[in-house]
Amino acid sequence: MIDARRGMASAGALLLAALATAVLCACSPTRLNPSLPVRVPDAEIELRAMHRDPRPLPRPVVLMPGFFDVGVAMKWMEWRLRWALGPDAKIVTVALAGCQSAACCRSAVFEALERALGPEAVPLAGDTIEVDVVGFSMGGLMARFAAMPLVEGVDPEAAQPARRLNARRIYAISSPHQGAQKASPEAVSPLVRDMVADSAFLQRLDEDLPEADYELVCYAVLGDAMVGAAHAAPPGQVPYWVPARPFTLAHIQAHSDERILADIARRLREDAPLTLGPPAPLPNAY
Repeated sequence: MIDARRGMASAGALLLAALATAVLCACSPTRLNPSLPVRVPDAEIELRAMHRDPRPLPRPVVLMPGFFDVGVAMKWMEWRLRWALGPDAKIVTVALAGCQSAACCRSAVFEALERALGPEAVPLAGDTIEVDVVGFSMGGLMARFAAMPLVEGVDPEAAQPARRLNARRIYAISSPHQGAQKASPEAVSPLVRDMVADSAFLQRLDEDLPEADYELVCYAVLGDAMVGAAHAAPPGQVPYWVPARPFTLAHIQAHSDERILADIARRLREDAPLTLGPPAPLPNAY
């Protein structure tokens, strides 16, 4: 009970930090990313066009939430993507609110897949069926972790042969691949400590990345004081960035950004993305 309360306190502190420091962009100058030159109204048009022309997806889609998300953000994202992709889209939302370790998050992915798609989707050992993943904040990191082969060959949570998420693509929205600016090494929650820059967990993810068999596409919202746009892609990479929408919190509401979701939805359908070429450098202020 005490650990749970401490975990809730850590989550509350992070939320307060985000609310206190995230930039409300009502008065900020509008800028377009040359590699994602889409305004919100244009993104809405794209989403409506997909809604009117649904088509089967090549793979199920797994949604991974951020730290201590009790389901609000993911329910919104699931509704928005399902509206754009069609009612027949197989979308599996993973619940991570009860987890206090990366190993628990990894196991939660397999449990959610098995509940939604049946035991044949998740063998007792080895790879799951092939999926695409959309991860918000911490969810992007946990998707990468679930897609890693465990060197030990044993799932520490389930005490059984390790399973691996067979991810074709991972779309990470505002995920702290280089650590979250507001994560403290003194935090009670191990998950928060894992999100500190240069943590052993992040180093492990980076060591695995050159051998990873998935495509990683990263997104960021400018003015994200929680993670930091420059931290939202692995070392040596740059995320596709967008300016924050007026009267929004750059990090907390990144999961609902129409420009990001429209690009992801097009990619999930295997349509041409809205992005143009590789990610453009971040503006100097970020």
